[in-house]
Amino acid sequence: MLEINNLSIRVNNKYIIKDLSLTLNKKDKLAVIGEEGNGKSTFLKAILGIADFAEVEGTINIKGNRIGYLEQALTEEGLEKTGYEYLFMDDADYYNKINSFYKYLDRLNLKDDLLNRKLKTLSGGEKVKIRIVKLLLEEYDILLLDEPTNDLDIETLEWLETFINKLEQPVIYVSHDETLLSHTANMILHIE
Repeated sequence: MLEINNLSIRVNNKYIIKDLSLTLNKKDKLAVIGEEGNGKSTFLKAILGIADFAEVEGTINIKGNRIGYLEQALTEEGLEKTGYEYLFMDDADYYNKINSFYKYLDRLNLKDDLLNRKLKTLSGGEKVKIRIVKLLLEEYDILLLDEPTNDLDIETLEWLETFINKLEQPVIYVSHDETLLSHTANMILHIE
C-alpha cells in the first residue's frame, strides 16, 4: 500500500535518512523511534510531501491511497474551532457521519457536549481524542500518527493500543511509549 525506495532526507546539509527502502502492507504497524530532534516528524512530513524545509530524494509511492495525518499539535486556527466545527464541514457532513461519530465518541469515552467548547479550552488528552475521531471519520487508507500518546490517560492509551492492532490499513506512528511499541509494532525504524 506504500512503497518507499532509496529515500534520502537532508536538513541543513545533514542526512536524517539515507537510502531507505521499505514497503508497508495492509495491517503493518511501523513505529518510528529516536531521540528528540532526529527527524521522526520530518520523515512523516516527507511521506506527505510537506517537508518544504528538507531536501527529499527518492520515491514515495502511495499508490493512490488517502493518507490521514495526526500532527503533534493543533494549529492556532484549529484551536479556535469548537469540536463540532473541527470535525464537520457542515450539517450535511454531520448527518452523513452521525452513526460512526457516536460510536467513536463512546469508544474514546468522550461526551458530545464537550464538542460545543473551543478546542483551546480542552485538556491535551481531550484534544488528541477529538483529533483521532476526525481521522476515523475520514476513513483514510493509511494513517500517520505523530506522537499520538501525548497527554492521554491510561484508559485511552489502552484503547489506542487496541485500535492500532485492529487496523486493517497500515499505520506509521512516532512514539516513545515502550508499552505501545512492544504491543503494536511489527516494524521499527530507529532514526539516530
